[in-house]
Amino acid sequence: MSGHTAYECPTGCNQWGCIYCDGGLFSCTVCDAAEGELTTECPRKPVPNWLRKLVYNYKGVDFIDGAWSIKPPEEC
Repeated sequence: MSGHTAYECPTGCNQWGCIYCDGGLFSCTVCDAAEGELTTECPRKPVPNWLRKLVYNYKGVDFIDGAWSIKPPEEC
């Protein structure tokens, strides 16, 4: 995932049950996306919740080459 910046727990977290340390969840501190919401490239600004959910639910929505793209369902 190009350009995404991983959230890191505060120093010394490593607590059992932490979704980041123990569970391995990736969350971008720049675009606010996590896991299935992540685009190919980071848009370098916060992405609204509705758009992150669209990326998650419809894999034809992506941010690549500096622009948003939407592919028809038959191309996904």
